[in-house]
Amino acid sequence: DAQSFAYHSRAYLKIQDGCDNSCGYCRTTIARGESRWLDGEEVVRRVKALEAEGFREIMLTGVNLTNYDHTGDGLGGLMEKILRECGTNIRFRLSSMEPDHVDDRLLNAISDYRVFPHFHIPIQTASDRVLKIIGRNYSIDHVEYIIRRLREIKDDPFIACDVIAGLPGEREEDWKITYDFLDRNDFAAMHVFPYSPRPGTPLYSSPLKIEERVRDERAKELRKLSERQSRSYLMRQLGKKVEILAEKNGSGTTGNYLKAKIIPSHNTDLVEGELYSGIITSVFPIEVSVE
Repeated sequence: DAQSFAYHSRAYLKIQDGCDNSCGYCRTTIARGESRWLDGEEVVRRVKALEAEGFREIMLTGVNLTNYDHTGDGLGGLMEKILRECGTNIRFRLSSMEPDHVDDRLLNAISDYRVFPHFHIPIQTASDRVLKIIGRNYSIDHVEYIIRRLREIKDDPFIACDVIAGLPGEREEDWKITYDFLDRNDFAAMHVFPYSPRPGTPLYSSPLKIEERVRDERAKELRKLSERQSRSYLMRQLGKKVEILAEKNGSGTTGNYLKAKIIPSHNTDLVEGELYSGIITSVFPIEVSVE
């Protein structure tokens, strides 16, 4: 079922579908079935075809992208193939990275300059105890290692995460562990969700549910933290050099995923879909000056 399709200035290439995990709150495995993926040679063929069509940015997508070929060379092996075959003018994004199959091979591959410094990690909770309750197959130490490596291989990358407030079994100490972890790791953005039971999932009838009032208060506090961290991240970008993909109406998206107005020099005619180098000269609103 994997396919590619273009939308405006970038191309999206779906290389994976389904999920082999059975997280206690999630219906993905029920709805989408087991993980499956496009053959690596076919992925490379499609990437090269999109590159030949003139696309300068490709986002690789999947329901659980890092589940790609997880019994073989993994997503890291695929990225090595892609980057070996492609030219210098193409750029890549990864749609999302579930932590359990993020290894050093993948992290080393995406250190390549052609992979944009923009990453999304579904964390959900920073409590190892709650991770076990909800069936997540990683430790929070591994997540922290991933974040540390991403910041080593990229210059202040945009790192976003998902977090669910009020998961079944989340005690006050678990909540504090999660809040402190998120505060300490200073994310560029957080997608905060209050836990909502899904019919058919293992935790739907769990006796460990917490009060909705407590859940909602925790979600509120996380959103406040997210707003502070997002503003802090933006302020750090002022004066930085970036690559930006030109889109419609003089706007664009930087490599670290900031939507910006492009301010061209007097002799630059912007071409939609082209990649430009520039400097962030304003962050409220975000503006990028290009030569």
